[in-house]
Amino acid sequence: MSAAAASEPLARFVVDLRSKNEDVRLRAANDLRDHVIAVSREVSGESFTKFVNDVNKRIFELIHSNDNIDKIGGILAIDRLIDFDGEENTTTVTRFANYLRIVLPGNDPQISVLAAKALGRLAQSGGNLTAEFVEFEVKRALEWLQGDRHEARRYAAVLVLRELAVSAPTLIYAYVGQILDLIWVALRDPKVVIREGAADALNATLALVHVRENQQRKQWYRKILEEAQKGFKIGSSDAIHGSLLTLRELLTQKGTYPPDRYKELCESVLKYKDHRDSLVRRTVILMIPTLAQFDPDSFVSAYLNGCMSYLLSQLRKEKDRSA
Repeated sequence: MSAAAASEPLARFVVDLRSKNEDVRLRAANDLRDHVIAVSREVSGESFTKFVNDVNKRIFELIHSNDNIDKIGGILAIDRLIDFDGEENTTTVTRFANYLRIVLPGNDPQISVLAAKALGRLAQSGGNLTAEFVEFEVKRALEWLQGDRHEARRYAAVLVLRELAVSAPTLIYAYVGQILDLIWVALRDPKVVIREGAADALNATLALVHVRENQQRKQWYRKILEEAQKGFKIGSSDAIHGSLLTLRELLTQKGTYPPDRYKELCESVLKYKDHRDSLVRRTVILMIPTLAQFDPDSFVSAYLNGCMSYLLSQLRKEKDRSA
């Protein structure tokens, strides 16, 4: 098979990658990967290099398109080809990292989510350049958290930090202190999706801290609790919601919350059950099972009756509204 013959189906894959139908795009990305693998078994040397260059050129064009659907198609193609072993690993990491940097931060939340996930998968691929690549991405994300409020950058930052903490925990561990210094700006952001993304990043960071025994661990937990209290004192709905999310993440990681402060924790959360902001109230309701699971005996003896009465009253209110 010649390089030209191998490249013939690429136009069809690109058309499908640009489809507005998500299933069609996903199928095209999988078909592209299967085709590249099949060609690698039949074509070698200069012909295969020429074919791979053609594939990369088409992905590059999708990523550079002004159409967000095209960008999504390009990201999906990258994601499927990350595991392909047909090229030198460092070449793949460098090329795909550069492509993904073009779309981060994205002007569309879906683009940012997909690109961050692809970056995480790229970090898992290993190779000599992985450490350098992860370092660059972490530092860039931290810079985006420090700068003036730029919504897309702030959202991309928390997404990237979360994916790298999951995919490259050993490499990102050195940045835990910096992450815990800077994540609060996102946890108190006016935009809900950024606060929730920051909570996911905090959760992934806490998972790193939890599995490693060291002197800093207690310090970090203390800092997180202090920042949560600081958010409550700020008093805005955004800051309160961010602090509730922070406590939720602490509770979901076993051993991160001091048992002797359980009563203080419950009081801090339940204090906001009648808050004027509906999102704050809903967050409190969603946290009640987490509070109960953390220390069932203490919860049953001190808070179960009050929480059940509150939840039933909320159900009655909803019933009255819909009547």
